[in-house]
Amino acid sequence: MLLDIADLEPVATFAADLCVVGGGPAGLSIARELSSSRLRVVVLESGGLELDGETQHLYSGPCRGTLLAGLSGYLATSRLRYLGGASNHWQGWCRRHDALDYEVRDWVLESGWPLELERLGPYYHRASELCRVPDFDDHRDASTLRAALLGEDPDFETTFFHMSPPVRFGEAFGGELAGAPDVRVVLHANVLDLRTDRSRRRVTAVDAASLGGRRLTVRSRGVVLACGGIENARLLLAAGGDGLGLGNERDLVGRYFMDHPSVHLGQLVMPYWRHLMRPYGYLGAGGRRQTVRAALRTSEALQRRERLLNAVFVFDPIGAEEAPELAPEVMALATDVLQLAEEHPDPANGSNFVGALRAEIEQIPDPENRVTLTDERDALGMPRAALRWTIGEQDEASLQGSVRALVRSLGSRLRARVHLPEEIGAIWEASVPSNHHMGTTRMSTTPDRGVVDTDCRVHGIDNLWIAGSSVFPTSGCSNPTLTLIALALRLADHLKELLA
Repeated sequence: MLLDIADLEPVATFAADLCVVGGGPAGLSIARELSSSRLRVVVLESGGLELDGETQHLYSGPCRGTLLAGLSGYLATSRLRYLGGASNHWQGWCRRHDALDYEVRDWVLESGWPLELERLGPYYHRASELCRVPDFDDHRDASTLRAALLGEDPDFETTFFHMSPPVRFGEAFGGELAGAPDVRVVLHANVLDLRTDRSRRRVTAVDAASLGGRRLTVRSRGVVLACGGIENARLLLAAGGDGLGLGNERDLVGRYFMDHPSVHLGQLVMPYWRHLMRPYGYLGAGGRRQTVRAALRTSEALQRRERLLNAVFVFDPIGAEEAPELAPEVMALATDVLQLAEEHPDPANGSNFVGALRAEIEQIPDPENRVTLTDERDALGMPRAALRWTIGEQDEASLQGSVRALVRSLGSRLRARVHLPEEIGAIWEASVPSNHHMGTTRMSTTPDRGVVDTDCRVHGIDNLWIAGSSVFPTSGCSNPTLTLIALALRLADHLKELLA
């Protein structure tokens, strides 16, 4: 059933087995899984069916950090507050985390997931179905593509992103949930508080309101927060109205914020390789968007040997019409390469490849990168969130080490020439956040190292769970959507059994 809080009584109360806060990919995946379980589910969505400026402004707040200097509105623009959530501006990149991402690495602070990659295997398969991409166990094209660019290079390997259409979760599954008799999706319902019993070990009710003044209380046996890496932390910190918050006895809620810096490294020229670079581009044969896109990733051996963070490198072809915009330095560096290609054409591989090189990089989990609350209140009287997010010395050193290794491999194996900025600061000036909010309610086996346990239950609270990438202990270099949906489906199975 799809409802709007404006159509309810001015002060309404619902009873439910589970209240899900947030109608994005994680929240809607959980509601969909429980829709046939006979459990009564209420989903509270802050927005409506379309973007609304007044509702979106509830996200606004101050931010500061390396890549945020010119992005004062980052908190309001990096998320979308209507049904479907972040999937409404998702570009469809799907990739599993790598096995090394889950391990304790002695060179990465606070690394290691209390969950093995293998335990997510079945849920990755189901997540792939929801995202409408092939399952990642199917590598029909991998054997020919994996060695296409750098061959058996020990430092880099070809990896693959499966490209979702992309799926807009509100559009794709909203109608299905509207017809589910035991699911109520309530639009324009903004959560104000999580009420607990005296022991603070159980959430007894969720209070919500509309901007128009309507009030709704949901009394449920369980609650899932599924409203993103910033808002999950904000609601926990603000809960109770006493400054203590929930799940924050060790001052960990909101800490370890991570994003993937999208680093625009420079431009490159490679002789002959335009044809073989096609799998690495956005468009395939006939100018159609590719459903599988190849990229280069730092190998596990290189990461261990050089003590580097994970990174993936993407090649964006530059067309002939854009050639005048190529940096003069690129053309100067590439003179010998282009001359060689012209004098000794290679009909097997075709014409030269000219493109831009960028990276999505893993970031160290840093407790000083964090979400906090401000004294300023929004239109509902809730404290606004603030964000501090900086690039650390180890992040920079890892990026430089990975890029040096990549340039060596491209140059020695492919005679490529790459133009990079001389100063690392110039790289950051041309780089942007990826809007992948992770880490603020991190998963851990014990409450002294994180906020939720391996079942995504908040430590010390019996019936409060968190879904989404805020539970990631480390970020890896993959877009988080596929993994957060897999974790949400795993949580849904757990709640089905627990609440049955």
